[in-house]
Amino acid sequence: MLDNWDLVQDFLAIYRAGSITKAAKFLGVRQSTTSRRLSQLEEELGVQLFFRLQGGVQPTDAALELVRDAEAVEESMAKLGVAAQGKRVDVSGQVRVTAPLGIALRVFLPMCESLYKKYPQLRVSIISGLETLDLARGEADLALRFVKPSSGDLIAKPVADLKFAVLAHKDYRKKHRSKDPDKLDWIGIDSTIGKFPEYSWMQKTLGVLPRLVCNDYTVQFEAVRQGLGVALLPLVMQLDQPDLVEVKLGLPMPPAIRLWVVMHRSLRHVGKYAAVWNYIVSQRRLVSTPDS
Repeated sequence: MLDNWDLVQDFLAIYRAGSITKAAKFLGVRQSTTSRRLSQLEEELGVQLFFRLQGGVQPTDAALELVRDAEAVEESMAKLGVAAQGKRVDVSGQVRVTAPLGIALRVFLPMCESLYKKYPQLRVSIISGLETLDLARGEADLALRFVKPSSGDLIAKPVADLKFAVLAHKDYRKKHRSKDPDKLDWIGIDSTIGKFPEYSWMQKTLGVLPRLVCNDYTVQFEAVRQGLGVALLPLVMQLDQPDLVEVKLGLPMPPAIRLWVVMHRSLRHVGKYAAVWNYIVSQRRLVSTPDS
């Protein structure tokens, strides 16, 4: 029944986006075209695939049963495309990568220059922030995350093991030479926005409240860079920052946190997505902190 690739492609786009409008935008066609193709597929199959709701669509049981078959068709088409091109895969078009702001700036952005040199026709869209986008609904193509997915048809590979260290600006350290943690100005992470290991570490290890609290690694890092105090940060934040120094206070450090690259399984063999995935994984040695 799934012998029309255009219809299958539209079905999966609508399923992942949760909206005909968003799916049409992703596919680069008119909303009316996507709606028409959906109606055509429903007519051919003889079932309703989505409930049309205000602001989006909701898959029916029939659609949920169809997803796996549709993704199998998608993967087969991707493999066929790669096989037809032989070893030389044309990597072009846009790939959307989502990551926390600090990781986007300090880990992924430095990769882009060499990534573009390798694939001149590639375009990258970086979606940064604390919100976890839904890859299954097509809100992004790849993600850099600190948590390995345990559900959904997602695949993940480790990118780096990020070790922690107490960092400070060298000028701050010259003025505050004490090795007593309680006599330093600590810059902490807001505990209400997530289970940051730094917050737990500060609660267990330090006997002083932070003088400044931030809700993002990037703001915390900038506060350290401006000499406002010391903070427990991933050591990767120190790379290419000669003015930052590690402050050794004899304190036990929390375990390293693993950074994962995540993708929907159906995109694994699609040229441009596979190329970016493989490139990020290949940079593991470069983005991991020393001795990781």
